[in-house]
Amino acid sequence: MLSINLRILVFLFAGFIYQSVFSQTFIGNGLIPQSHREEWTKAGLLRDMSEVEPKRLYNVRDESGSDWDQIQASLNKAKSHSSQGRISIVYFPAGNYYFSNEIEIGPADSNIVFPGAGSDKTFLIFSAVNKNSFQISGSLGSYRLLDQNTDIVKETTTITGDLALVSESDWVHFYDYDFWYEPPDPLKREKEIVGQITQIVTKNGSQATIKDQATRTYAAGNLRIRKVNPITNVGIEDLTIQRNSSSKATQDGKGMNINFADAVNCWVRGVQ
Repeated sequence: MLSINLRILVFLFAGFIYQSVFSQTFIGNGLIPQSHREEWTKAGLLRDMSEVEPKRLYNVRDESGSDWDQIQASLNKAKSHSSQGRISIVYFPAGNYYFSNEIEIGPADSNIVFPGAGSDKTFLIFSAVNKNSFQISGSLGSYRLLDQNTDIVKETTTITGDLALVSESDWVHFYDYDFWYEPPDPLKREKEIVGQITQIVTKNGSQATIKDQATRTYAAGNLRIRKVNPITNVGIEDLTIQRNSSSKATQDGKGMNINFADAVNCWVRGVQ
């Protein structure tokens, strides 16, 4: 079973990237079998990346060494190419790939797509217990307390408070630092869980307009805000992820097949 952890603003699931985007145009195959397809709610990309040029494909099997050596060599080349704002495609041809570590990219490694030849043809098999299969992460800055007297009302696009750490066009995370569900129970508080990521559109002193409406009313008194340095434009497509260990992870945040953290404009398409 595919497990995915999400802490993102826009995350694109299977079935609604334009047909011209990325690897399907580049490779021309790799559809998930009809019997295993799911229809996901359309979220939409922030940006159609199909016109971004140049794209470059790195075939994992063109490299030498073990499966791990091959993906690392391909990924290093992809990172170098994508660091200049260009698209890199790290392609897994049909076959089995055995990894004892996680495939990891960070906030400096945006614009990389990982397609296979199809979920019935390409199999990535991971053996590490306290590792995620794919770890795709941006980063977070320091936090500031927002206005302690003004709520952020549901469906508003205005936030007020100490915005010294953020600027126009920044991605930000605002959240209840110490939240509990009803009825209140101090032993079951959820720290930094309830909030949302959005983008600052305009800023004027202590007031800012945000790109997305507030999804709930956030009560004043415990609100914090911090800048997000997101990883962007990363996709995983048309392959199957498997675990060949029956042991459970013993570390928090580990043992997931795909972990997107602080990511924007990223997606999973046709993956089992």
